[in-house]
Amino acid sequence: MDATICTVLTPFHLRLAGLNYRLCSLLNDGHPFEWIVTWNPELFLSKGNRQRIIKLIRIRRKLPPIWPKNSQQEEAQEFVRQEFAAAADPGSVHDYLPARVIDGFTREDLLARFHELFGLDNIVAFKAEKFLASYLHAASLAAAVREVKTRFLIILDPDLYVVRPNWAAEIIARMKERDLAVFGVPWNPRWHQKQRRFPCTHLMVIDREKIPLEAETFYPDLLRVDTTKYAAKTIQKFLHLKATKGAPRGDVRRAGWNLIRRFPATIAEDRNQRRSIGQSRDTGQMINKLIEDRGLNFEAALPVFDPKIEGFAGNSVTAIQRAPLVEALFPPEMRYVPPKETFSRKGFLEFGYPNFRSLKWEEFLFEGTPFAFHMRGEMHRPKQLRLDPYPAWFGLNTILERLGLDPLPWPDPSPARAVETVAQPARSERAAETLDAIT
Repeated sequence: MDATICTVLTPFHLRLAGLNYRLCSLLNDGHPFEWIVTWNPELFLSKGNRQRIIKLIRIRRKLPPIWPKNSQQEEAQEFVRQEFAAAADPGSVHDYLPARVIDGFTREDLLARFHELFGLDNIVAFKAEKFLASYLHAASLAAAVREVKTRFLIILDPDLYVVRPNWAAEIIARMKERDLAVFGVPWNPRWHQKQRRFPCTHLMVIDREKIPLEAETFYPDLLRVDTTKYAAKTIQKFLHLKATKGAPRGDVRRAGWNLIRRFPATIAEDRNQRRSIGQSRDTGQMINKLIEDRGLNFEAALPVFDPKIEGFAGNSVTAIQRAPLVEALFPPEMRYVPPKETFSRKGFLEFGYPNFRSLKWEEFLFEGTPFAFHMRGEMHRPKQLRLDPYPAWFGLNTILERLGLDPLPWPDPSPARAVETVAQPARSERAAETLDAIT
C-alpha cells in the first residue's frame, strides 16, 4: 500500500499509540504500514493548566494554601517534573510500535526558534507562549512529513481510533476513484470556532500528488489573526443561568432582569461571538486554503453531534442562543448549530457499539456506519496527567468481538509479553467507573 502514517508522540501517548498500531494492523489485513513518529520528550501545558496541576500537588501533599510563594517556585516546578515522570508511560516508542523516530522539540527549544521556524516577526513573547502548543504540534507534524516518500500520507493522532475494517485501502481507492485530494474526520461541531466539514489533522489522508506539502502547510495562523474582527468565545453567564434547570428562583429572576436591562449589550456580545464561528486558523487551515485555491475535491466523515448531549465547548453557547427561533435570525454561517445534513444525532450506541459519547469523546460515521472515535484525553489534563487507555482498549475489543476479530492485547511496553498474552490488566478506579458508561 502506497501510504505512510505520521504521528506526534509524547511520553503520555505511548500506550495509546501502541494500541492504535495494533488496531491498524489488525483491521487492514496485517498490512505493515510505515510509521514515522516525531518524539516530543515533554508534554506542553498552558500556564493555566500547569497552575491547576500545582494546586493538585499542594492538596495531595497537604501543603499550606499559600504554597508556593515566590521563594518556593523552584520546588513547585520540581514537584511538577516528578508528577510528569510518574504519569508517563514506561518504555520507549520502539517498545510499542516499529516506527522511524524523529527528534521533536522541547518548549525552550521551540520558543528560542519560534521566529526561525514560523517566520513570524514582531510577535511578543506572551502571545507566542499562549499558542505554543498548536505551533509545537504543527512543527512536529512538518518534521515527520518531510520524511514521507509515498504518494499517500496518513496523519493520525494516537488517540483517534478508526474501527472500520480495511479502511486504509478503501479510503485510498475512494480518493483515486473520486479524484479527492484529502479525506479525513472534521472537527466536531461542538467546537464552534473551528473549521466545519473540512478534515482536520486528527485523521487526514492526503494525496501528495495533488497537494505540495511544505513545512508551512501545517503551520497555524493564530498570531496574526485580527482579534478585533473575530471575538474569542465568551460565556453569557446570566443567559446560561437563565437556561439552567434547577437554578434558585431568585437567581433566575435576577438573570431575567439582567437580560432585559442589558438586552442591547447581550445582542452585541452574541453577534460578536457568532462572528468567530468557523474562523479558527489552526493546524490544517493552509491545506484548506490550497484546496480552495486549486479547486480540488475533499471528503469528510460525519461527526456525531447533538447540542443537547454534547453541548458546546467551554459552555460558551447557551440553550437560548442556539434556540431555532434565535438561530433563524442569522445567516447559516453565523449559526451555532450547523446544517442538519452535516452531522448525525445517531451515534455508536444506536449501532450496538460502545457509547463513547458518554465519556465526552467524539464519534464519527462514514456511509451510515461507525467509522472512528476520538478519545479527547487532553480535556482531562488539568485533573489527571495520565491518560488511562483502559476504556479505549475495552471498547475496541468489544467492537472487534462484534466484528468476529481477535482481541487486542493490552499495550504492554514489552513486545514479547504483548504478543503472547491478552490478560486483563488491573483496572483503575476511574477506568472501572467509565466502563458502565460506555456499555
